[in-house]
Amino acid sequence: MNSIQNLWYGNMRPAEEPGANDKKCTKLWKNIYDRIEKLEGTLGDEEKSMLSRLIDDYNEVFCDEREDAFVKGFGLGARLTSEAFCFTYEERE
Repeated sequence: MNSIQNLWYGNMRPAEEPGANDKKCTKLWKNIYDRIEKLEGTLGDEEKSMLSRLIDDYNEVFCDEREDAFVKGFGLGARLTSEAFCFTYEERE
């Protein structure tokens, strides 16, 4: 199977692979969840519901933006690769 097929069938998940800042991000996410938990302990039911909706909306926007960035980055990579293979010396002048 080639890379495009692996990507199509879900065998490659670039967004889920740990990056260079994985430890930093893990720590930040832990801090976020700890603070949310602490904040929820101080809120009433209505405020907890509002906080939950806020977090859900944020997560939806975050996921959509991440998907859009992946698609745009993938397209840019494909264009750069295509241009590299189609480049001729005459175009440079």
